[in-house]
Amino acid sequence: MALPPRRPKRNLSTSECEKACGLRVFIRSAVCNYLRAQLWHECAGLTVKIPCPGDRVFYFPQGHLKQVEEITTQDGLDHIPIHGLPSKILCKVVDAQLKAHSKTDEVYAKITLLPYFEHEGPNFFRTVPLNIPSRSFRKILTPTDVSKVGACGLPARDVERTFRPLDMSQDPASQDIVAKDLHGSTWHFKHTCRRRQKRHTLVKGWGNFVRQKKLHAGDACIFLRWQTETYVGICRAVRLHRPPRATMQHRVLSDAYLSINAGTPFTVYYYPWTSASPFVVAYDEVVESLQVNYSRGMCFEVQFDDEKPHHVLKTFTGIIISKEDVDPVKWPQSEWQCLRVTWDPRACGDGLPERVCPWHIRCLGLAAPHQQSLVSVYQEGFMPNIRHLPFSTTNGQGNGNRTLTLPDINAPSSSSQEQPRDKKDGRRVKLFGVYIG
Repeated sequence: MALPPRRPKRNLSTSECEKACGLRVFIRSAVCNYLRAQLWHECAGLTVKIPCPGDRVFYFPQGHLKQVEEITTQDGLDHIPIHGLPSKILCKVVDAQLKAHSKTDEVYAKITLLPYFEHEGPNFFRTVPLNIPSRSFRKILTPTDVSKVGACGLPARDVERTFRPLDMSQDPASQDIVAKDLHGSTWHFKHTCRRRQKRHTLVKGWGNFVRQKKLHAGDACIFLRWQTETYVGICRAVRLHRPPRATMQHRVLSDAYLSINAGTPFTVYYYPWTSASPFVVAYDEVVESLQVNYSRGMCFEVQFDDEKPHHVLKTFTGIIISKEDVDPVKWPQSEWQCLRVTWDPRACGDGLPERVCPWHIRCLGLAAPHQQSLVSVYQEGFMPNIRHLPFSTTNGQGNGNRTLTLPDINAPSSSSQEQPRDKKDGRRVKLFGVYIG
């Protein structure tokens, strides 16, 4: 049976070629942006969450002040006026940029927020994130790695899993690696491996990288690769504080105050390497956590980054001691770090906080009753054209006052005197060798 004749190939027109070329450029740019964002998160930490444009979030001015206090290495910033701001402000994320300091490579996020008022408008559709199966590993630098030798030893297992395979028929086997940092700068390395020792080393170009980045022993280098794209990031062991100017300190909350009154966006900077809790938190996380009636003796678990040696999430357990305001004068009934906790002494790590936010923990074992009371968050002023809140109590007409109702956990707990019982047999719960109740 004769095969049908082949259809002749059609030559693409100039416009079709331009469209195809533009599509390839767009896809490549999207992939590079995704890989850069993934490297940023590797440097920032596994628990760091940055909202996307269009997300609903809560902005906590109290947490913002705490971060500024830590960055400026001051004991307190009582001189900064709070302008009568509420403890939390519902906002829409207008823009979120992942950045790195030009001199230290320390990562931070520039987030632009718009106070969220109840008003019916068009929905904001978020873009679907890419899912690129990249590979990465982290190398903690030793004194030899940052010495004048100009070479860096790499773990064989991680290198073989991440980098392109070497031609081991040669001795030593080698390949050139071209890596980009978070600023888009290109760095050239020579990757070698001797067949007998199977020791992977970065030689040519590494010494210049150490000098330019001012690396020290204990710092971590993060290598990330997908196909032909390779990236390198830095996570410093000792943070280099950069105190902002005094004028910037005073503008920390004044920008938010002016934005609420004028209905204009304001910008905040979040430094994930600080120990302060994030002050821009997803709306769903906050609302869900505030529906729990937290009481003394409640068990919980929380995850923190364990950067050494393998940079994994480590789970810690503890017990809630009390629920009280950090600063009842300036920030009454604030949920930010309102839970005083104690940690399991058998698995306790260094530097665990004495206070946590409700949305950072997960209750264990005990049935956490939900509260029915409501608290009003007052908003007034400009009504931006954004999507309608499904729980709105207004019809969205006019530019008058708007009220947003949220669950309140600041009321005294009705179950704080009850002893926790096991659901199955009614026995008391035992944690860390003692009975809770």
